[in-house]
Amino acid sequence: MANYTDVQILEDGPRNVVIKLTGILDTSDVTATELIDPADLAKIGVVEGVANRVRISKIVHNIEDGLAVYLYWEATSDVLILPLEGRGHPCYESALVNTEAAGVTGVIKYATQGWTVGATLSFALELTLIKSKK
Repeated sequence: MANYTDVQILEDGPRNVVIKLTGILDTSDVTATELIDPADLAKIGVVEGVANRVRISKIVHNIEDGLAVYLYWEATSDVLILPLEGRGHPCYESALVNTEAAGVTGVIKYATQGWTVGATLSFALELTLIKSKK
């Protein structure tokens, strides 16, 4: 059997987005893989323009013991947002905001480390879209 991951957009409003990923790792760790591209999300709302960045305001995760999930901002050299291990639901006083590293795209990627056969992971991100006027 191969690795299985499922990404669901639970909310895709003009400003807020909730995305959930669930997965079972059967064959290997996941290498840096696109999770979400802000440009593919809501293109409606009060602010004109297309979203080109997001802010992360909340994360809920349930990662099997021994497995870690790493979230990255895509850039020429991807920038680590944070690792997720175990279970948790951290809220941030200030949202996690995309860096302005060289080659920044606004895309969020994820990768895993610590694969074992049948390892499970799930996490949800609560995001706020940042739109640019074009």
